[in-house]
Amino acid sequence: MDHYAPEQIRNVAIVGHGAAGKTMLTEHLLYTSGATERLGSIEGGTTQSDWDPLEARRRISTGASILPLEWHGLKINLVDVPGTPDLVAEL
Repeated sequence: MDHYAPEQIRNVAIVGHGAAGKTMLTEHLLYTSGATERLGSIEGGTTQSDWDPLEARRRISTGASILPLEWHGLKINLVDVPGTPDLVAEL
């Protein structure tokens, strides 16, 4: 990744309740931007944000994941956060 000035950096939290599609939205944003060459699968345990074996097994995010991408001269840091109420402290 290139070096970016602060005004070229955006931090975007993907927030919503459990099973709202936050992780898959993140997967599609990464794929569309060219940051990844394929879409990950929750069922297959191959998403970029849920890489921990516990997350893959439970099919939920257990912690926040920061996933960078580049888009039109900006560096965007996507933050995929857990949506399960008992994991709110992980934010």
